Amino acid sequence: QFATTLAENGFTALTFDFRGVGQSGVVLEYGQLDKDVRAAVHYLQGQGYRKIVCTGASMGGTTCLRVAIDDKPFIGLIVLASTMTAGFNDLKILPKEMGGLTQPKLFITAEEDFSLVVRDTNHMYDLSPEPKKLLLLAGSEHGTNLFQTGAVEELTGAMLDFLGSLS
Repeated sequence: QFATTLAENGFTALTFDFRGVGQSGVVLEYGQLDKDVRAAVHYLQGQGYRKIVCTGASMGGTTCLRVAIDDKPFIGLIVLASTMTAGFNDLKILPKEMGGLTQPKLFITAEEDFSLVVRDTNHMYDLSPEPKKLLLLAGSEHGTNLFQTGAVEELTGAMLDFLGSLS
């Protein structure tokens, strides 16, 4: 649904399920998630897009960070309710790596999400260089479930403002 909002506001969005999620028919391997984001970036670049922002929730946010650190293909990052690890440490971000993320970043989580998520979101924000912004929303919902809460307007507004600032 947020992809529709993006389109209505002049942005192009590519959404997908990671391998092992949804109807992909394979087993989820956290250590392989970055391959899916890299394939999405490659596809978008092949379509002529050069200003790419990676937006990910939960393990998707961690994966956006991993690809941003390794490949630097994004002009901005939106990290929604994510931690510094996904799976059983199969996909992880080291604290020292956060300093290399020089593009604008928006970190978002619910104030009462899982304690690890709130702690890691604040920690990633603290470790990141400017430009950066942290948004803590009321509630306890995790990841994309934040779009089904009373905070949806604040969430959507913050994300659209962030994207608009990158144009």
